Amino acid sequence: MTIVPQLRRAVAYAMTGEAQASYAAIGLAQDIFGRAPDKPTNEWCTFVTQAEIDGVAGTCAVRLGDTKRAEATLERAISRHGSQFIRNRALYRVRLATARIDAGSVDGALQSAGSALDDLSGELTSAIIAGELREVALKLAGYRMIDGVEEFLDRYSSMK
Repeated sequence: MTIVPQLRRAVAYAMTGEAQASYAAIGLAQDIFGRAPDKPTNEWCTFVTQAEIDGVAGTCAVRLGDTKRAEATLERAISRHGSQFIRNRALYRVRLATARIDAGSVDGALQSAGSALDDLSGELTSAIIAGELREVALKLAGYRMIDGVEEFLDRYSSMK
């Protein structure tokens, strides 16, 4: 499946700040996905869904500082992820929290980060999610005067 390398390229370009190349790689992945058979032929690639492409596109937008695009794309990814890939949904909720706090929406970040904790059901087993959630918690700690922040920080601390 050639979609996965395109998604990896998109993330790599986003990490180096190359927005045009990142979005082009996402577009190519989207085109390939549109031409692919309905069901993946290999068990290992069943995670490659429209939800996952949206999640990677949103991740790239977060890394590129394009918070408006990140929010819209990550919201779509989250709504498309079912309970089969709950850990992916939690990850994209954490990234949505990052986009929202970067955009100045503390309440939106709290909602997204809290929903990620709900998905994780008290178990923070992914190092990637743990690291990104730690960054969100550190950013939110600067807003302790806002209702709900202290409660979130307590809940987050109890999961570590």
